[in-house]
Formats: sequence, structure tokens, C-alpha cells
Amino acid sequence: MKTASDSESGTQTRHLSKLVPNSKWGLLIIAWITAIANPTSGGYEASMMGTVVGLDIYVDYFGLTTSNSGLNNASIFMGAFAIIPFVQVLADKYGRRFCIFFATTFMVIGVIVQSTSHKYAQFIVGRVIAGVGNCLMNATAPALVSEIVAEEIRGAVVGTFHSCFYVGSLIAAGVTYGTRNIDSNWCWRAPMVVQLAPALLCYICLAFVPESPRWLVSKGRETEAKEIWDIVYEHDELRVERVLGEVYESLHAETTIYNDANIWKELVSSKANLRRLFIMLSLAWCGELSGSSVATYYITTILEQAGVTDVNTQLQIAIIRSAFCLVCAGFGCYTFDIIGRRIQALISMGGEVVCLLILGGLVKQFGGSTNTSGQYGAVAMMFIFSGFYSYCFTPLLCLYPSEIFPNRTRAAGLAFFQFADYGCALFTTFILPIAMSNLGWKFYILNGSYNIVFLPCIYFFWAETRGLQLEMVADLFGDGVDRVHEIEGDHTASGSVEVIDVANELKA
Repeated sequence: MKTASDSESGTQTRHLSKLVPNSKWGLLIIAWITAIANPTSGGYEASMMGTVVGLDIYVDYFGLTTSNSGLNNASIFMGAFAIIPFVQVLADKYGRRFCIFFATTFMVIGVIVQSTSHKYAQFIVGRVIAGVGNCLMNATAPALVSEIVAEEIRGAVVGTFHSCFYVGSLIAAGVTYGTRNIDSNWCWRAPMVVQLAPALLCYICLAFVPESPRWLVSKGRETEAKEIWDIVYEHDELRVERVLGEVYESLHAETTIYNDANIWKELVSSKANLRRLFIMLSLAWCGELSGSSVATYYITTILEQAGVTDVNTQLQIAIIRSAFCLVCAGFGCYTFDIIGRRIQALISMGGEVVCLLILGGLVKQFGGSTNTSGQYGAVAMMFIFSGFYSYCFTPLLCLYPSEIFPNRTRAAGLAFFQFADYGCALFTTFILPIAMSNLGWKFYILNGSYNIVFLPCIYFFWAETRGLQLEMVADLFGDGVDRVHEIEGDHTASGSVEVIDVANELKA
């Protein structure tokens, strides 16, 4: 059978790099491995910092106190804010692969600076640099995988991207458990050096990964895009031509609506895009303000409030929790393409609310007591909360933003989501230590109570994207190809088709 690229030229000329795999699963696996370097590194970093702050040698070396411990975690988000204004330009002008390489380089530099720090200021600078790479990778790697993978498996494949956060978390828990008894600064330096491994793996794999086919089409490089889709759709020429045609139509629709408008202006110029931005804000709130940061960055504090003060026991619990969350996230990826994003989010958030309310009651009753059963009941409730969160929001944080924005504004939309997500995370990392210290058990009751507000947001505003090709998702918001054709048909029937009329009607 002739491939899509052969049908035009009648030759076997290949425009893609010879390093790009020529099989569907080979291509997807290598792209996926490249993309998961960041969430693995991010999970490693979060878990590592959550356990390292419990080591006396680390705390004494940098002179950490309650007032400056927030900066210890928040600094990585500061770097993210520094790069966010440039994410869309870099991703749309130079492509997703370039951004991944650029991001990985920043992550490597940041880790080196952190692990060799002798002053707290130097350590913070290293985390800021790593934050630049972390944000850029989060905004472009999901887009690359989402724009390559077939729609019927997109939920499972892209969902596992951020689920690998727990792979890194599990590795970090094991590494810090192994280095905990080193009687020198290497008890915390060694775990930081290990963080280089995912970045180095990304460098190697990036050589075998092609650029996003949708980005290639937008740059007039259709031949390369068709060769990628020819591999993804296993040489199904009709499907390749159909997808290419739909991408062309989608780009035409977006150009019709916005012409040469500024990308950022587009995001606030229509009801459809305003709805997308609200969904991204609510997703960021659900992801960062629902209590996940508490269980990730301040697991040591939670365990101490529950009465579990032995360092070895805390590290063992961290390892078990990471493994449990990884299983829950993996199961969530599997069910995304079965029950859908909205229903899964409702189940997850409802479970989080119940768990936090019960956790607050248990901490009140047994925190600081000698009742071992009560203490471990509180720990168990923290585990169940983490399971509900991991089941949906861990994989959804990368999957959903890469789905709901059209091709033209996807990079900008992902950058906006990173801004909202890191903004919420920055807020929580400064406020949580103080709130948890001053409110105690009441903090968990308050957290669970305001999470109830997220339930109607998810039910009434979120769109279900299960099983839809990326170009078809826009129809859910009323600004897709079908809607453009409908309006153009109405204007044709009336004897005139003006681009400005079509655009104004879509924006209304």
C-alpha cells in the first residue's frame, strides 16, 4: 500500500529525520518518554523537598524558619512567571521541539546550581532557573504529544504525562530514604543531583521525536506533517487526508474569525474563548487550591499534626503514598476515554471534599495524642484524599488544557493555564505554612468546605472532549468549522459573504 507521502510523489522520498521511528507505537512511545521527563522531574522535586525539609542537617545548614520556608518552595514558581510571557512566541515561532530542548537546558542548569549551593540565596536562584524550564516544558510537551497522538487514545496517552509526577515522587521517596542517615550535607545534595537523570534522558530521546504535525501545517510544511500522520494512522491514506483537510479547515476558520489579530487579544475577544479561560482558571483552582499542595509539599507537617513524628516512619509513609497515587493516576488515565473528563472530575472532587472534612475531625481528635489507631486513621484519610486527587486531576492538568484550545491559540492557552496554575501554587506555598501552623485541624475543614464550590463549576461550564479530534472540540464552544460553515451558508443565501460579518457573528 502506498503511504500518504508516496501518493503525491510516487517515490519513497522521506522528509522526516531518519531517526524518527517508522511505526505508530515506536513514534508514540519515544514522544511520550521525551515528554514525561518534566513531570517525572517535577514529581521528584516536590517529593524530595517535602522530605528534605524534615532533615535537621538541611534545615540547620540554610537556617530555615517558618517565615522563610515558604520561599523554599515558592521560588520555583517565580521562575515560571518569568518565562510565561514568552511561551506562546517561542512555541508558535520555533516549534514544540525547540521549546522542550530549551526547557530541559534550564532544568539542568537549575539542578546544578541547587545541588552545589553554599548560600540560601544561591539555592533559591537555582530553583528559579529550574522553574523557567519547568514551566516551558509543561506548556509545550503536552501540546506536542496531544497534537501527534490519535484521538481515540489521547486521554490515556496524554493523561499519563502528568501521572508520571508520581514516578518521580516514588523515586525521590526511595532516594531520600536511602540517604537519610548520611551524616553530612550529602544527605540532601545527593537527592538533588539525581534529579538530572530525567533531563538527560529527554536530551537523548528528543533526537528521535518529530515536530508537531499541526504546527508543521501552520508553517506550510504539509509533506512532513503527512508523513507523521501516515505513521500515526498506520498508513491509512484516507484518514490522513481527512485529518489534513480538517486541520486546513480549522486554520481557515480561526483565520476567518480573528484574521491577523494579536493571539492574546483573541483569547478575550469571544464568548467561546472566555469560557475556555474560565475552564482553565477553574482547573488551576481545582489542581492547586483543593488541597493537593498540602499532601505533596507539607506531608511532613500533616504527619506531625497527626502525631507521627519519627523521621524514618515519615519517609516510609511518603514512599507508600507515592506508589498508591501512581496506581490511582494510572487507573484514571484508563477511564478518561471511557467515562469522560467531566464525570471523572466530579467524582474526584466530591471524594476530596469528604476526605478533607474527615481528616480535620481526626486531626482534632487524635493529633498530639498517644492513640496510634487514631493517628494512622488520619494518615489513611490523607492517603484516600491523595487517591481521589490522583485519579482525575493529576492526569487532567496536562490533558485538558491541550485539548480545548484551537490550533492557533493552543500555545497561548497553555501559557495562560501555566500562569493560573503557578499563580495558585505560589499563593498556596506562601500561605500554607502559616495557615496550617495557626489553624491546625480547622485548616482541613476550611479547605474541604470551599472545595464544594468547584462542583457546580465543573458540572455547568466544563466541556466533554472524550473521543473528539482536536479540530472538532471547537464545535463544543460554538466557534468551530461547522459553525463557520453554517454562518457562511446563511450569508450566502442572503447574497453576500463578508469575512467581517462571519467573524462578528462568531464573537457575539
